[in-house]
Amino acid sequence: MTTIASVKQAFVEKRRFFRYRANCQARIEFDDLTPPRPCTILDISGGGARIAVTSPRDLPLEFSLVISGLNITRRTRIVWRSDDEIGVSYVGIGNPDQGRRKRNKSPN
Repeated sequence: MTTIASVKQAFVEKRRFFRYRANCQARIEFDDLTPPRPCTILDISGGGARIAVTSPRDLPLEFSLVISGLNITRRTRIVWRSDDEIGVSYVGIGNPDQGRRKRNKSPN
């Protein structure tokens, strides 16, 4: 018989990054003139975060997440939504060239 604990443990072991409880204040910033929306980062990892936010179904697929007081901004993409939380992954993780400017080689 499979227990809930063994299923949960199997799921956690498949994550690429270890998650840390955060419970820190942040804000969601949009690409248009929409005012930033406050949120709470519940847990965070090297690959993404779980965020508590009001009306998560109204959020766009991608936005910037700003961690208050730390001056850290990450571009994120929503990977799941519930009634009061979202899960996001960082855009560009696993692809170090994404978002970088490509240099033009000068002809020599």
